[in-house]
Amino acid sequence: KTSFIPGESIRVSGRGYLVGSRVSITIYSEPRFLGTYTVNNQGEFSANVTVPMDLEEGEHTLVAEGVNQNGDSLKTSVGVSYDRTAPSIVSVSPTSGSFTVGDTLTITVVANDSSDIRNMLVRFFDVTGGGQVQRDFCGTPYFLTRTSGSGAGNQTWSKTCVVPDGVISGDYEIRPVAEDKFGNYNMAGTVMTKGNMSIVGGVSDRTAPSIVSVSPTSGSFTVGDTLTITVVANDSSDIRNMLVRFFDVTGGGQVQRDFCGTPYFLTRTSGSGAGNQTWSKTCVVPDGVISGDYEIRPVAEDTFGNYNMAGTVMTKGSFRITGD
Repeated sequence: KTSFIPGESIRVSGRGYLVGSRVSITIYSEPRFLGTYTVNNQGEFSANVTVPMDLEEGEHTLVAEGVNQNGDSLKTSVGVSYDRTAPSIVSVSPTSGSFTVGDTLTITVVANDSSDIRNMLVRFFDVTGGGQVQRDFCGTPYFLTRTSGSGAGNQTWSKTCVVPDGVISGDYEIRPVAEDKFGNYNMAGTVMTKGNMSIVGGVSDRTAPSIVSVSPTSGSFTVGDTLTITVVANDSSDIRNMLVRFFDVTGGGQVQRDFCGTPYFLTRTSGSGAGNQTWSKTCVVPDGVISGDYEIRPVAEDTFGNYNMAGTVMTKGSFRITGD
């Protein structure tokens, strides 16, 4: 039996057919004709057939039908299956307990799938901070390793890390994401099986960096012009990443344009630690950019994973592209 993904090509072959005859290939249970192919001088055929994109989930059969050397009907078949169902999470541990910097923490997820799971990661969400912020805790995303099980049924995935310096104290949810071999994955939302733990003795900084200024705030540029983006931001600890995104205001302000690279990471040019820092980068306005007014929306992330939300109420830059 073969598993497949709609739209992919499957190799089908058979032997014992009449030389020079034609073999038709159909997929069942609802018949879908996939093509006819010529038998070679050895009485064999081989073909790549494309699985229909709209084929329903479940078990199917590929049938190659022709005639043998005596002119009698000859069929070759193979079972195939298609899975659209995401893995389900059976359990996540730990479900309670307190840990501090230097403690060993083992994350274990048991999941079930009808085919096979190929990836498992967990993310750590700061419940004390509202449950929406994902913390960089033991690595994010944090990929687990399969420790038992394979194929259909239950599998156990696990990994151990040491609670790092700089982690923020509070309660955390452990939200797993399991992906099967067909690319189906469970959604890591609020209604799911999750783990829980608490961190004690860590730091308490949950305040995101603030944006002091963004430039340019006006001006027109055209293809080939040099454009320098500068952001000044302030944080109580230190900023580790700064990126800007370019939103097409003329087009309604919701579309992010791939302008000088998206996301567009800046480089720190002055300042470090607590206080103001300046981040900057220069690019040349590329061919193909769309004319109109743009907003520059910065996102600054500090060393604890706090970041400002790049929404509508924030300090932004502005400029115009002409000549497209």
